[in-house]
Amino acid sequence: MTELWSQLLRWASLSSFVLSAGVIWWASGGVLRCALSRRWTAHLRAVRHQVAFLRLAVPAERLLQLQAGACGAALLGLVASLWWLSLIFVGAALSVMPALLHRRDKRVLALEEQLDGWLQTLSGLLHSTGSLGEALEESIGLTPAPLAEELEVTARQLRLGSSLEESLDMLAERVGSRPLRSALGALKVSARSGGELRSALTD
Repeated sequence: MTELWSQLLRWASLSSFVLSAGVIWWASGGVLRCALSRRWTAHLRAVRHQVAFLRLAVPAERLLQLQAGACGAALLGLVASLWWLSLIFVGAALSVMPALLHRRDKRVLALEEQLDGWLQTLSGLLHSTGSLGEALEESIGLTPAPLAEELEVTARQLRLGSSLEESLDMLAERVGSRPLRSALGALKVSARSGGELRSALTD
């Protein structure tokens, strides 16, 4: 009977906490709600960006649902005095973005390791095509993932009407790699000035 009353008190405490939080939420007016909404929207945008870059099958919204569920489970663990369980769920909730960033770093490193080989391939293709845009598109089939996946996005942007320079800028921004940005910058400068592209690729 004592254990039953103890459990009832814990659930009553949780109900009071949720009710109090709701009262504070509405009493605070629109300022707090807007601030939290902006933070949530920014977080969702950041998770979507990482999920898209990593080509994950799990949508960003699903990851956020899991985060919210982990936070709720951590709260229940606190009410039930299961501190160790709460810490596990808090850690799970906080680990989503670091895990995504870790996978992003690994993907970017793999892209950078492919960069020299791709530039050599591009140089050879320029000899036959004479066009950087055409050479870039043809290089996709000769380049393994993950670089081929990013090049496919760039080729799609070109087909949709983006200029070559805009598409290369978006590629550099999307990947966020300094070596790739430098290589693409050299390509843009050479193409803009009418210089020898093959020399720019092999220098």
